Amino acid sequence: MTPSPASSTRQRLSPSERRERLLDIGIELFGESSYDRLSTDQIADRADISRGLLFHYFGSKRGYYVAVIRQAASLLLERSKNAEQQPTVGVEEIATAVRVERAQLDVFLGFVEDNAGLFTLLMQSGVGVDRQIKDIVDKTRRVLARRVAPGLPASDLNRFALTSWIGAVETAAVEWAELRRRDEQTLDRSQLAELLIEMLPSVMRKESP
Repeated sequence: MTPSPASSTRQRLSPSERRERLLDIGIELFGESSYDRLSTDQIADRADISRGLLFHYFGSKRGYYVAVIRQAASLLLERSKNAEQQPTVGVEEIATAVRVERAQLDVFLGFVEDNAGLFTLLMQSGVGVDRQIKDIVDKTRRVLARRVAPGLPASDLNRFALTSWIGAVETAAVEWAELRRRDEQTLDRSQLAELLIEMLPSVMRKESP
């Protein structure tokens, strides 16, 4: 009997490729539905695998969820890492620090725009109060903060100012993403970026001595 296309796909994928595909599917699924509402049967059906195979790779539904959150964070940080290499048009007159901040914001909001449901999941995620998920999200925030203001002198005041601003950026982005999902958002990405740049703490606008 000739194997079905799905069976052929399963045979062709290596374990690492299969795991990567399951993470991609998880990004889609958890971006569309909450953890509690999404069953392992639904995940297995979307991936065209058995529940047993899902558990083989991730141990449990929670293990799968944590791996998906970690993958989402990695995708965001990878985009952020490349932000400084992206061309920025018409900003020759802008100070280097502000240009870096604007480039990072553009990447950040671009990620939100492309993955609205997933971003909301990442920033508001958790199975109850989940320390492992919180650690992933907190680490992502710290890395993004360092990249947004790489030349900011280290001090408690600066860290507090930057952390507060990053929190405001996340809150605005979650609201923006949700309104976009409901087709109620008229503010475009560049307008939101400009607004957030204007909200930069004054300490971040000063040049380092």
